[in-house]
Amino acid sequence: MSSASPAPLSLEQSTKYCQRLTRRQAGNFYFAFLTLPKPNRSDMSVLYVFMRHCDDIGDTLGTSLDDRLRRTFPLEGNSAGGTDSWRTTGRSSSAPAFVDLVERTNLPHEFLFAVITGVERDLQEEQMLTFTQLQDYRYHVAGVVGAVVCTYGG
Repeated sequence: MSSASPAPLSLEQSTKYCQRLTRRQAGNFYFAFLTLPKPNRSDMSVLYVFMRHCDDIGDTLGTSLDDRLRRTFPLEGNSAGGTDSWRTTGRSSSAPAFVDLVERTNLPHEFLFAVITGVERDLQEEQMLTFTQLQDYRYHVAGVVGAVVCTYGG
């Protein structure tokens, strides 16, 4: 039995993976994406898979916070680094398409990290004592998704 990792997917394979996953899991989002021009539709599928992956990490029961956060592809430990370090993670079939999208569109990395911060905050018991705290929480768990889509311009 070999412990070698499977070969990373090509950009085309990765993009098709994202499109298939979006079609299978996105429900009404998938049909909304069909109204976009084909290149934008493909990119929105990649963004959907990234957001879905982050959300799924938050929803994984019976797994410690540390284990869940370790699975946060492909930004883990790279907040100061560029997309070159993301490319080598090899943790997800969607990684090549995601890296390509971020590089091509210059999506602000801080938005992507904010999505991950939202997942982290959802995994911890946190009491909102002020409206400002609630606004900050709301931004990280929902608002930043809108910011990513609006910045992308899809």
